[in-house]
Amino acid sequence: MKNKGGYRVYTTDVLVIGVEAAGGFAAIEASEDAEVDVIAITKGSDIGRAGATITAQHSSFAVECQGLRDLLGMAADTRDSPEVFFEDVVREGKYVNDQTLVESLVHECAPRAKEMEDWGFEWDQNWFWASPGHSYQREIYPVRAKDLGTGVEMCRVMKRVIESRPNCHILGNMLALDLLTTGGEIAGAVALDLATGELVVFQAQSVIIATGGAQAIYPYSSTGREMTGDGHAMAYRAGAEFHDMEYIQFLPGELIWPPGWQVGVMPWVGIMHFAWWYNGLGDRFMRRWDPVLIEEVTRDKWSIGAATEVIEGRASEHGGFYASIAHLPRDVVDYVGKVTRGGWVSYTVDFNPLFEAMKEGLALEFANHCHFWMGGIKINVDGETNIPGLYAGGECAGGLNGANRISGVALTQCIVQGARAGISAAARAKESPKREVDWEQVEACREWVLRPLEREEGTNPMELRDHVTEFAMAKTGPLRDQGMLEEAIDESERLKKVELPHLYCKAKNPVYNLEWLHAIQTMNIVQVLELVASSALPVKNSRGAHYRRDYPDTDNDNFIKSVVAKQVDGRCEVRFEPVKVTSITPPKGKRPYPG
Repeated sequence: MKNKGGYRVYTTDVLVIGVEAAGGFAAIEASEDAEVDVIAITKGSDIGRAGATITAQHSSFAVECQGLRDLLGMAADTRDSPEVFFEDVVREGKYVNDQTLVESLVHECAPRAKEMEDWGFEWDQNWFWASPGHSYQREIYPVRAKDLGTGVEMCRVMKRVIESRPNCHILGNMLALDLLTTGGEIAGAVALDLATGELVVFQAQSVIIATGGAQAIYPYSSTGREMTGDGHAMAYRAGAEFHDMEYIQFLPGELIWPPGWQVGVMPWVGIMHFAWWYNGLGDRFMRRWDPVLIEEVTRDKWSIGAATEVIEGRASEHGGFYASIAHLPRDVVDYVGKVTRGGWVSYTVDFNPLFEAMKEGLALEFANHCHFWMGGIKINVDGETNIPGLYAGGECAGGLNGANRISGVALTQCIVQGARAGISAAARAKESPKREVDWEQVEACREWVLRPLEREEGTNPMELRDHVTEFAMAKTGPLRDQGMLEEAIDESERLKKVELPHLYCKAKNPVYNLEWLHAIQTMNIVQVLELVASSALPVKNSRGAHYRRDYPDTDNDNFIKSVVAKQVDGRCEVRFEPVKVTSITPPKGKRPYPG
């Protein structure tokens, strides 16, 4: 580390932005070569102190059963195979997945799970699960998931591995701001040290973005409020291409009534599978979406069914829908609580008193929250983007899940793609010549970042953020139509021209200035909103998590293709590309949603 022009400057071979599941795995794999220096930065104080991974409390890893048997010694189902897992992911992704990415996932998930075991990650040999969309019980958990949570245990193990590597370092309290390029290739990044208020420059041969999704562009989310799409926004500004940003997974698991229990979305997601759902008229409305499975459907149908009741005026008293377990015998509820991972305790909160009331007949009210991003930065199977030297992996990368993700694939995606990106980034860093930082880009970043602190009056960033998130849900939530999406694009343009240039902070101290942080993140939220709306507008059919009220059919003749978005001259331009097919030919024809 050295100082230059008033900036702290770090020089490294590989810079990893985001250090949880995908970023942690990327940092470990990149530092496997002792000659490669790796720096990983995170908004949190350390690995596992920010991001979506630590909210994966009772989450599973989906690993095909053949690998579970052969590599992990588990008594898994003999009928499953990588090929069956591949079929499940593509089928439930509604055939718009990049099948090269799916091939990588299903063949590499078991070796990566074994690698984690070698690090000390202890898998539960006796617990297998199959959520809707899986043909066999291939979702597995760590032994300590009940005590620590799956994501926390994962970060704990990775932290120990990273700390054992002298060539790998984590820097906490770093908010990445912008990527730096020289001659069209990556040269590093600029970040804000939240603890000191200083701008920090990282000179790097390769940069890996592993910042997760952008759940916090919506008012309710299953992750932390820091998930504001920073990685998406900085990649967008740098000229990276994006893949299918219209596909966003929502879940109806946000408890909105009774008050006092709003702590995370667990264990509600699990309960949703055996609760009966009613609208404000007492109708068990999910029958209209699947008369056989009813509530036992995949997540895309869940969220769209719930959103339809609200938008069409059949909401519950407080604006959501009712979920009831009154149809279940009391001893069944008690038994489910015993065998469910974590039981009726989540994030150290004991929900048992609420469940006692539910057994007496109380129906809870829920609303949709943003859960996962299928779309993201466009990558190939090695994590490479269209910008040489820039890599991505995990939830911030698009293409793997197509139009809908099945349970358990999120963390699996992170370990497979994080590893791929880390290996590729390290190899490039060793081969490519050193590139100098363009200091004009650094100064341009400094100018837009400091502007809210320098202004004496203008737009309140916290109030604007609330407006943008509510607007985003209203226009780009589970239900969309042409008018709503056009409004979202127009509002994004207005915000960029009228509101964002006038953001200001009353507090001028740059050290842990929450108001300043909101200002920066609100700029990123607006850019992600523009990406989502611009990608969704030309997709004139309903597929998976993208439901168009004006085009309710699934059109396999005209929309088995990918949307690629990119910033050109300050605006979002989109184009269609053919879906990458390796072995499953997508179907033909047009049929009513869900297709």
